[in-house]
Amino acid sequence: MKKKLLIAGFLLFLFLGLTASAQSPAINDLLPCPKKLQGDANCDGLINNVDYDIWTNEFKGLIKTSQLTWPVLNCRQAAFTDDFKTRPGTSESRWWVLATSSGTIVQDFTNDEVKTTILSDQKYEEGGIILKNKITGDFEIVVDLSSNQTTSGSLAHVELQFFEESWKSASTIGIDRLTDGTYRLYDWNMKDGVEQGGIGLNFPNGGQFQDGKPITVKVTRTGQVAKFYYKHSQGFFIELDTRSNIYSGDVKIRLIVNSDKPDFPSINGIFDNFSLSCPGERPVFLFQSDFNHDNKVDLIDFELWRENFSFATN
Repeated sequence: MKKKLLIAGFLLFLFLGLTASAQSPAINDLLPCPKKLQGDANCDGLINNVDYDIWTNEFKGLIKTSQLTWPVLNCRQAAFTDDFKTRPGTSESRWWVLATSSGTIVQDFTNDEVKTTILSDQKYEEGGIILKNKITGDFEIVVDLSSNQTTSGSLAHVELQFFEESWKSASTIGIDRLTDGTYRLYDWNMKDGVEQGGIGLNFPNGGQFQDGKPITVKVTRTGQVAKFYYKHSQGFFIELDTRSNIYSGDVKIRLIVNSDKPDFPSINGIFDNFSLSCPGERPVFLFQSDFNHDNKVDLIDFELWRENFSFATN
């Protein structure tokens, strides 16, 4: 009983602290504790048997085996940030799986970032990571992109994409380097197999746009309207483009690097500081075990907990 009262008191403190905090947090402040999705129940930065006891208490009475598939999540349920300190594609990664074509592709996660290296072999290659869940409804994504093209020519891209699984509908924001060394920031859109256009802005190689330097981009989808932004070096977002006939159904999200014709250049593409949220909203978590952020603890949360926490208790 004493343990339950302590946990309840902590949850109340956490909830009051969240509701009293600022309304416009930095990206890294969106979650109350960075390792929550890895099993850190009491938000002390550690994953151990204390956390295991908390999960066991909250999940008591639930069926302990289930065959739930990964659900389609709305932006509030899926809201999270990721600085990639946990390697995507491993059992520890709650959100990501690897996405690569065959060929000369190397994935590197040693610097708490997603680095994809493609070596030129005169054919199309792509590599990166893809979100495990489909996302439904409105959402906002922010991520850092950087490109370091190691051979001359065009085109090699570093991109954030959301797409319908048949690829008849997709939207992209990305950067590439043209043959003359100029950097291009662009968006591209397609719906039901018909191109919906986009905008490309060229920047000299230097200053904010240069080899290996990250540029922060943002995409919001509200209904059929998508807005694409990039962050100025002074810290504010500048709108690149708005498209009003965008696919509004369930989508997958991926961070991808590719090397394409005519020159198939070699490239290092890097992603970091990913954030998924609802446009203009801050997620609030009422329960420590509410993994899908729907303000209740149920079998879906148990499945997500089992997927994430098992590696820490083996």
